Amino acid sequence: MHSTLNLSLRLLFATALASSGALAQTADSKLTGTVVDKGSRAPIARAQIIFVGDSRSVMSDSAGRYTFDALPSGIVRFAIRAAGFPVTPLTVALMPGESMARVIELDSTDTGRSAAQRLPRVSIDAPPVLGPRYADFERRRVTGR
Repeated sequence: MHSTLNLSLRLLFATALASSGALAQTADSKLTGTVVDKGSRAPIARAQIIFVGDSRSVMSDSAGRYTFDALPSGIVRFAIRAAGFPVTPLTVALMPGESMARVIELDSTDTGRSAAQRLPRVSIDAPPVLGPRYADFERRRVTGR
């Protein structure tokens, strides 16, 4: 009785362990490609491709090329940012171990650029920060001590 129960528990544990590995997502997929201007097809340097899942990011090089390694399989979401362009969402479906090539187009037309969020100017006025030694010096200078 005791050995049958022990064997059943071991079998149950081994089955649960094997099935949990099959359900886990592995981070072995890759996304590569180029970031280009939609209108002129010119490459966009220093575009930031952000993986929304964990906020990791990569930057495109001077030719607009990028490589994003160690991505999980499944539906993967990105946000692409570049100076003068609106933030562009990108969603891809990656298979386990897949290496996908994708051209990302950012819209530089007047319509596309007007979608970029405009922020108001902010001015900051603050007194200069003086260290505690300077404050002690000023106190002694004024009081003569």
